[in-house]
Amino acid sequence: MDWDDLKVFLAVARDESLSRAGKRLRRDAATVGRRVSKLEADLNARLFTKSPQGYALTEAGSRLLAHAERAEQASLSGADELKGQSGQLSGQVRIGATDGCASYILPQVCARIQREHPELELQIVALPRVINLSKREADMAITVSPPQAGRLTVQRVTDYHLHLAASTDYLRDAPPLERLEDLRNHPIVG
Repeated sequence: MDWDDLKVFLAVARDESLSRAGKRLRRDAATVGRRVSKLEADLNARLFTKSPQGYALTEAGSRLLAHAERAEQASLSGADELKGQSGQLSGQVRIGATDGCASYILPQVCARIQREHPELELQIVALPRVINLSKREADMAITVSPPQAGRLTVQRVTDYHLHLAASTDYLRDAPPLERLEDLRNHPIVG
């Protein structure tokens, strides 16, 4: 299996489009399509299903994706080690998180990490939705709930609690709140 074909496969899997993958790889979309067809022929397996929404991984494609990502990571790690940077972290890491975490917590944490590893570029990606790591929207993500799909390493960071709050003026003029069911009579802003 050709490493260049795997790179093309990864780009199409992440971008779900031959043209977007082509832009990422600086290649023509037709060339990207031929490389995908060649890889599918070499593996005797269909890796993508084409639809109006783009290219979606088949079951075989999903299985290959995990191996291709490990090969990519091994290649990047090998290059870093040969550059003499095995003890010092370097490169770019995108950390995805919800707005609150990305705005108030991560900047402080990232500043401390960056002081210890000045060659490391940390980018914070704040999105109001779940970040898709398989599409490389970020390299790691801090989420409220664990992912339900994908071959990801998950680590619990902390417990997360939500609280209801209301001004005393609102509570004075609003229907009483004595039971959980009483919340139905009150507007809630999330």
